Amino acid sequence: MIAPSQVGQLGAAPAAAPPPQTAPWKAGTARPMSPEDVAKWNERLDRGEAKAKTYHPQWERGLNSYAKALSPKPDGSDLINSLLAYRHVESRKAALHYRTPEIDLIPIEPAAAEIPVGQVLPQREKVLNYELGADGADLRSAMHKTLVDMLAASGWMVVEMGYEQATLPVLDQITGQSIDVPVWARRFISAVSSKKVIIPDDFYDTDFDASPWLAVKGLIPIAVAKRAKWAIPDGFESGTSKREDRYDDGAPESSASEPQLEYRKVYYKASLYDSTVFNPELYRCLVLVKGLETPAYHVDCPYQDLTPEGSLTDDSMRGNPIHMGAGRDLIDSAYVPSDLVVGEQLQDELNKFRTGQVRSRRRRRPVTLVSDKLGQTKIEEIAANAGPVAVPDEFLLDGGQRAILVTQAASEPRDNYTAQQIIEHDWQSAMGTGDNSAGQTNKKATTATEVRTVQANSSARAKMDEDRIRAYVVKLIRKFDTIVQRTATPQEIAKILGPQASALWMQWKLLPGRYAYKIQPDAGRYVDASEYRAQKVNEYNLLRKDPAINATELNTQVLNALGYDAAKLVVPEQGPKPEPPKISISFNAEAAMSIPAETQLLLSLLAQNGYEIPPELVSMLDAQAKLRAAVQALEPPPGAEHGGMADKTEPISKHQTERTGGVQGVGRTM
Repeated sequence: MIAPSQVGQLGAAPAAAPPPQTAPWKAGTARPMSPEDVAKWNERLDRGEAKAKTYHPQWERGLNSYAKALSPKPDGSDLINSLLAYRHVESRKAALHYRTPEIDLIPIEPAAAEIPVGQVLPQREKVLNYELGADGADLRSAMHKTLVDMLAASGWMVVEMGYEQATLPVLDQITGQSIDVPVWARRFISAVSSKKVIIPDDFYDTDFDASPWLAVKGLIPIAVAKRAKWAIPDGFESGTSKREDRYDDGAPESSASEPQLEYRKVYYKASLYDSTVFNPELYRCLVLVKGLETPAYHVDCPYQDLTPEGSLTDDSMRGNPIHMGAGRDLIDSAYVPSDLVVGEQLQDELNKFRTGQVRSRRRRRPVTLVSDKLGQTKIEEIAANAGPVAVPDEFLLDGGQRAILVTQAASEPRDNYTAQQIIEHDWQSAMGTGDNSAGQTNKKATTATEVRTVQANSSARAKMDEDRIRAYVVKLIRKFDTIVQRTATPQEIAKILGPQASALWMQWKLLPGRYAYKIQPDAGRYVDASEYRAQKVNEYNLLRKDPAINATELNTQVLNALGYDAAKLVVPEQGPKPEPPKISISFNAEAAMSIPAETQLLLSLLAQNGYEIPPELVSMLDAQAKLRAAVQALEPPPGAEHGGMADKTEPISKHQTERTGGVQGVGRTM
């Protein structure tokens, strides 16, 4: 076996044989670590935290511009929040990940003959899509949380995935030994706040699976840590420092209701820190608790196994269980600015401008001037404006001057509205949102060519962002699927697929394969009700007469899309009805009329094929007459021709065939 450091050193002297591995790699195997190595890891983590803290102020400003209202001034006036940040984050979040997409699996290796791919893949897809849904790990919720972090604060998307369970020791009546029986378990995909993430201080890329290690920090109740098999001494309690692993929500710091441990969890590439490990894709999980000189948890990654040759098995996770991505790339840096950090100056300018508009409007209000000769009581009545105020002779002062005078209000300067439009247009141009994203321009008059050009450019930028998120999600799902493969029990699968499909799943588990994960078209974007119904009707018109299509399932989907109860309207498919036997009769009519036996046989055959033969026809003459009439009825009428092919079936809606793709109002494409 060639060590990674030897790759490319052609002609070099062979390296010395590595020391033998004391314990073969096995998922979940505990590994010892010396206090010296623990100190080195704490030093690496401290350096990573120190670098991340230099970015925390701008992350806080970005998130606060989205989540917090502006504070009132001492004079009681408020700064106006234009909600530019809030509008941007909410619209982009919905566009980038509206819902959990449906996943298709495509084998990327030749299928073994013993694996019924045609039967297994639909079941695999059903289980995976269920586990990603709201009743499983709820990918949609995790994505919406981390997208807010990416758009508003750090520019990162971070989730942690895994499997955890609680077990109860039970005495085995056969062996007499204590065994752990699972009483609770879950597979999870959890969004991680960027302030809880630690990356190496000397890592300068946004391909985070290439990082030597990734870590998350936080607090955990002692009871939960012990349930997770962490090595926590009895009576141990670590003092917790000020919470720096979350964003400040303005609320006062509160103490935990239960004893907490301050921890840092690291997934690292084992081959970089252990000379006995050669596969660079193998990870180990290390948990360090503040106040402990030994690891609380240190095991081989539970989601990876090796083949006898030393490569990863097909059901092993490839990459770090802490799944990270970035909204954009910045050369030679792992720290990228979020959208709100990039647009911070424009947002502040618009907020100040809107605040100035409100204050200017207040100053331009009409002012009522009242002479103090009316007296304080009358002045207060006039200021209250509660109704007519009786002003007697004092209304006219000496010299005929009015005692009450209302000044004329100034008009709003027209350039104020133009300035606001300029600021918002700058924001939209920088962020790729607004009018251009909708295929519109800011000019009152434009040509169709200009509209198409603007729409194509804005769509290209939007699609690029969507493809970036799509790639992140597909990679996430590929990792999570390995957890499902390794941890799903027959009982769980039976609840989703039924007992027969569950048995098929367990047979397949013995021979897993590798797959490409493909998101179905438009599976993650918003589709309104009208568009969805039209799509289902089109599918019905296209597929209904295909003999390979399951008509009952197709009818059910269409009826559900149209708002009907498919269970009441769709008749279950019956087995094929046996066709009646077809008998071909060939006879000579003249001969049949002259031979009574053949006549009787012919009457019997005609009766079996649906011809009614009256029972009173017992005489040969009557039988011959009826037989002659029946024979004449079997003969086609003279001059009859074939009717031709059947009439063409019209679709439900003929409007579909009339769509040309042209722009309405500018002519029709023939």
